[in-house]
Amino acid sequence: MKYGRFGTFLAIVVIIVGLTAGTYATIWHAIPLGLDLKGGISVLYRIDPDKGQTLTKAGIQAALQAVETRVNSLGVSSPIINLENGDEINVQIAGVANPQNAEQVIGQTAQLSIYSQITTDKNGQPTPVKSSLLITGNDIANNASVGQNQLGQSVVDITLKNKGQWTDITKKYFDQIIYTFLNGKMIDSAQVRAIIANGQTAIGPFATIAQSQTLAQQLNAGALPYPLKLMSYTNVGPQLGAASLKATLDAALIAVILIFLFMIVNYRIAGLIADIALVAYVYLTLLVFAAFPITLTLSGLAALV
Repeated sequence: MKYGRFGTFLAIVVIIVGLTAGTYATIWHAIPLGLDLKGGISVLYRIDPDKGQTLTKAGIQAALQAVETRVNSLGVSSPIINLENGDEINVQIAGVANPQNAEQVIGQTAQLSIYSQITTDKNGQPTPVKSSLLITGNDIANNASVGQNQLGQSVVDITLKNKGQWTDITKKYFDQIIYTFLNGKMIDSAQVRAIIANGQTAIGPFATIAQSQTLAQQLNAGALPYPLKLMSYTNVGPQLGAASLKATLDAALIAVILIFLFMIVNYRIAGLIADIALVAYVYLTLLVFAAFPITLTLSGLAALV
């Protein structure tokens, strides 16, 4: 009977240790790490209505939803987006590859317009003739994508919501030049060489693919209900996050070893059983973090230890 219980205990120990050793790496990599462990950006915006605009609860929720849509367009995992002080939006994104692009996509709206006529200002810079406006960003469907023109240059492929509108424009201005402005700056002038019935066209070219990607993401995100004013911007480098993670894990390993030794020395078999139970507890906790998933931060890791 005694040996039967010991055999059962030994089998449980083998199962727990074997399961933990065999799967802990997979589970750990499945847990999303927070900004302080992985690096990334923390951005605080204040909702800043234009003169004459009224800030309403519905408008604040719409702004929050618009920010969430823009963050999701970046393809990041487990972002943290919170409304603070009634009119501030805090965004934390861990592991973002291009922080500057992320900040532009989140807080800025691409003001895209196409005109049929331009003039020049006193500095010789092209400016649009307002009465010749043909298309705005509101006329574009949310499926902009990065492409290439015939010369291999990076462009943004767009489709108009109303295909007939683009057909009429290309028919009316056939063999004429139309001008594309982005945020008040002319980025393209092109001659209409065909009547286009499918509502598709390209904007550009751009100097880099990153510029095309940023514009495509901004166009797909749509307009913000209110302008956002950048209040603070913090960029936590991946090296700093990795250093924090390593230091915390090293401290945790030392603490666990000391606890295990203390329990075994003072309580012997009972201490060993408690140690095995502690291993099972930590394993199940990490499994829950990976399954839901729950973002693990530096303070959360310290609390777990």
